Amino acid sequence: MINLKINNIEVSIENGKTILDACKKANIKVPTLCNMKMIDNTSQNCKGTCRVCMVELKEKGKLVPACSELVRDGMDIITNSTKVLKARKTIVELLLSNHPNECLVCNRNENCELRKLAGELGISKNPYKGKKSEYKIDCSSPALIRDMNKCVLCRRCVTACDKVQNINILTPINRGFNTKIGTFFDNPINETKCTYCGQCVAVCPTGALTEVMDYEKIPRVVEDKEKFVVAQIAPAVRVALCEEFGVSSDIITTGKIVAALKMLNFNKVFDTNFSADLTIMEEAKEFINRFKEKNKLPLITSCCPAWIRFAEMNYKDNLKYISSCKSPQQMFGAIAKSYLVDKYEIKKENMVVVSIMPCIAKKYEAKRKELKGDVDIVITTRELAKLIRESSIDIINLKEEEFDNPLGVSTGAGMLFGTSGGVMEAALRTAYEWSCNKTLNELDFKDVRGLDGIKEATIELDSNKIEVAVISSLKNAKKIMEEVKSGTCKYDFIEIMACPGGCIDGGGQPYIKSCKEKLEKRMKMVYEKDKTSKIRKSHENPIIKELYKEFLNEDNIKQLLHVTYN
Repeated sequence: MINLKINNIEVSIENGKTILDACKKANIKVPTLCNMKMIDNTSQNCKGTCRVCMVELKEKGKLVPACSELVRDGMDIITNSTKVLKARKTIVELLLSNHPNECLVCNRNENCELRKLAGELGISKNPYKGKKSEYKIDCSSPALIRDMNKCVLCRRCVTACDKVQNINILTPINRGFNTKIGTFFDNPINETKCTYCGQCVAVCPTGALTEVMDYEKIPRVVEDKEKFVVAQIAPAVRVALCEEFGVSSDIITTGKIVAALKMLNFNKVFDTNFSADLTIMEEAKEFINRFKEKNKLPLITSCCPAWIRFAEMNYKDNLKYISSCKSPQQMFGAIAKSYLVDKYEIKKENMVVVSIMPCIAKKYEAKRKELKGDVDIVITTRELAKLIRESSIDIINLKEEEFDNPLGVSTGAGMLFGTSGGVMEAALRTAYEWSCNKTLNELDFKDVRGLDGIKEATIELDSNKIEVAVISSLKNAKKIMEEVKSGTCKYDFIEIMACPGGCIDGGGQPYIKSCKEKLEKRMKMVYEKDKTSKIRKSHENPIIKELYKEFLNEDNIKQLLHVTYN
């Protein structure tokens, strides 16, 4: 243990920790911009990049960045001297001197960390005038927009792309005033191997990286009298939207989200959990068949479009292992535009399907040529919050409303799709009962739960031992795919999600800087909603049964619910 003083407070902390760690332990606030700890507590940003966290070493009168300076015995540190405060203020003023004055019209104006920092440091005017960087905005991606004019060179996006996802798309280029975060050869993002996972967007402190804003299309669409506009809400959205309004999830319930969407004049509001149940029906069937035939194992899940894009670009010879099932988003759109249009007696071309997702890669997925036409508009959790605020809807005090039928009936298993391990757990519940022909009494597969990036378990199905793995983050996906590629993979069934922790940590969720405690809270809510569901197995969903009986057959199942990736 190292003993030191911070603002005359005695602090004892483990050797190898930083001054910033010691300040946090002593509940002493030090402002930061570049510093960022990911949920695995190991991947940390390039320390000392922004220099906002400067503190003073009393014995030397020297300023050092708290996030990169390691603690030493006997240190005497001041975090609020005139010298420190002036240095921090000057650093932020210099950042602002090369920043566009667009706060009022910026997409991040409500939660920009730079703007908040300037306010906390009492910056009311900028004394530094001079040349500003001018970069062309990169709108080439269907999922995200890069505006390097708003970049503060904190390198948090580089860390997310490199250390967390191990994709290595983003990197600092040039030097001095001309330094910027770019891609290799400075190509537009759609000409790179970007997977559109959105983790770079999730950690950006300013408006330099944002999702493509599609929510602005919705008011115009719902006012079109010829259109029949339906919404679907993903499970991870309902456990996180409350954070956008600064309240708990028991205040903004699923029923209030449904009520808000009906106030926005959607014709019908449905549940993506319904199509998650449908996905399980097809995926469990696919796994059982493959396992019996010992063919194309391991079966790898296909719900995450960022993971699919990653596999297509890096493991094209191993695509045969990926499930042919469409994701719940796309299955919902396909069923809405076939089964539902018949039920409501409306023209297919007049049906507009809007998805509310925790993920920006879903925008890309909906535009893929193999899937185009299933879903028309995709908005994120953050975009939904903007739409609600702009429409002056008091969601906190709304009266709850129910999902519409028939695609509003779902199970706890469908809810599990919101978190890492959920698809696996839901599939195992159904696969067990189908294989063993008996009731599964213990529904919680706890070995595949939690925020660990690689989780594994051995499950017994009809006297057969099944080896399963649950993977989150593309860095870990790469590890497992190298095993698949080399033929050394021991697993029979693998779930892969691109975002650490799964969809609860999607690139379109409320900004939290990958705070582990917040993600654990979101995950806990997912499991609570499953546990309190009346039906907890996908194959027991009565509307799913009805759908197969009335509508789905061998021919249209393949056409509507399955896809081939290439």
